[in-house]
Amino acid sequence: MNSIYTRILGASALLLGSHLAMAASFDFAEIADTQGEQGALTLSFSDGGIDLTATALDLATNSPINPYLDSGNAGLGACKILDASNQCTPSSDDNVTKNESLSLTFDRKVKIEKVTFVNGEHGSVFADDSTFQLTIDMQAPTDHALEAVFGIGQDLTGRAFSFANLNDDTGNGYQFYISTMEVSAVPLPAAAWLFGGGLISLLGVARRKRAVST
Repeated sequence: MNSIYTRILGASALLLGSHLAMAASFDFAEIADTQGEQGALTLSFSDGGIDLTATALDLATNSPINPYLDSGNAGLGACKILDASNQCTPSSDDNVTKNESLSLTFDRKVKIEKVTFVNGEHGSVFADDSTFQLTIDMQAPTDHALEAVFGIGQDLTGRAFSFANLNDDTGNGYQFYISTMEVSAVPLPAAAWLFGGGLISLLGVARRKRAVST
């Protein structure tokens, strides 16, 4: 009987814990400034109980490259080649440029509330015709204008988000870093709450049976 209690309580705790409203703010520019510039095949971040893993891809060769934290009011970009100290070489190749994508994968379903971008010169002004392509959970990609602030009031919900640079121009106004990102956890559907209610009811029945038997 104790085993049943343990399982029910454990499942209920997981259910209720996963439903709690969570929000996270990832300030990649601040992280780079405080922890130093660095790159790797994967970079991991955590805030507000939400975990995030960053990866990057060379779209021309379909080869993995390195997500990269660049300091000096920059943020999270991508770099093809790292030196022995995990620094980008050349240093100018540390943003998301032509035929590169930066992917952010979360440990749960989230809604992007806001993204801030900076350009190749760490500024907030992009070329008028600059765009990026967003893919969510491997669904059909959508094209968006490159702007300093993106995502407010939009329905950007999923676990995996890929930001691709398909611009033909390689000028600074067509390149980008993700400077900051704010997300919120997506609540569990009503069916999950019904399942949780069933678990709690089962626990009550088990307790009553135990009381009768004793």
